[in-house]
Amino acid sequence: MRTRRLITQYNSVYLVLFVICVAAFINNRSFFAFVNVNTMLRQASSLGVVTMGTIFVIATGCVDLSVAAILQMSIGIFMVFVKRLGQGALPYGLLASLAFGAAIGAVNGIIVTRYRVQSFLATLFTAAILGGVMRLSMGVTPMGVPPAALVNAIKGSLIGEMSNSVLIFIVVAVAAHVLLRRTVWGRKVELIGLNQTAAHFAGVDVERTITVTFAFNGVLAAAAGIMSAGYIGFADQMTLGSGMEMDALVAAVLGGNFLGGGKASVVGAVGGALAITLIINIVILFGFDIRFQYVVKGVLLLSVTYAAVFFDRRRGRA
Repeated sequence: MRTRRLITQYNSVYLVLFVICVAAFINNRSFFAFVNVNTMLRQASSLGVVTMGTIFVIATGCVDLSVAAILQMSIGIFMVFVKRLGQGALPYGLLASLAFGAAIGAVNGIIVTRYRVQSFLATLFTAAILGGVMRLSMGVTPMGVPPAALVNAIKGSLIGEMSNSVLIFIVVAVAAHVLLRRTVWGRKVELIGLNQTAAHFAGVDVERTITVTFAFNGVLAAAAGIMSAGYIGFADQMTLGSGMEMDALVAAVLGGNFLGGGKASVVGAVGGALAITLIINIVILFGFDIRFQYVVKGVLLLSVTYAAVFFDRRRGRA
């Protein structure tokens, strides 16, 4: 009984992390060097921020496949502001990007709730539209180097030698945990995922809550795009964040969050984001082809999903 309390679906991902870290350390003794750890945490920061938004969406029983498109479009909007108005327009570019993410997220939420379109299809179509608009309006050529002020802000460190991008990830994760566990909105999100009809009769404005959740996810996707451009130091709106929507879903599921909704865990999602980042690094560290990471992530997602369904059925029979 004690073991069952200590190891849950939400913290079991840290066992995966432990195994990965041990395997990496055996292969390379400098794996736990501060420089390497800080680099991996910095790489995980953007995915972690996106995952924080993703767990809220899937907690309502929905999915958002437009995350990567929002992220890339936000980078383009930010760079357009900076290029046309100068580096002094950096704050306006940031605000415009975040506002764009919120707007697209809200549109997704409205389509899903008011017009009863499945979230999978609605966000998939949104991603396709955004991709086409971005190619028509901004082209496929990378938009160059972002302002030095942004690069220094993301790569710099306010606390010791910890990168600011890692600090942003931590702040967002703490804020997400507070929203989920300490606010009425967080309880409404989980209640909707459990049973929309029951949530409606309990007085929850289901449509508004889901729409706000999608908007929140869009804001975090836009923020992750700016972070990615900052720590890489190059604004490639076509390739940065590619596949991020699937990575975020895998990270969320690895953290014990069911795609069916009803329950969410920030702690588990953080572990999932770290695990995905470590998998990518392990593939490179062991000398495998970089494309092998997709096989590993797919196998992990299938295994964790099967395990989640298996234990859920056992719990139901009990």
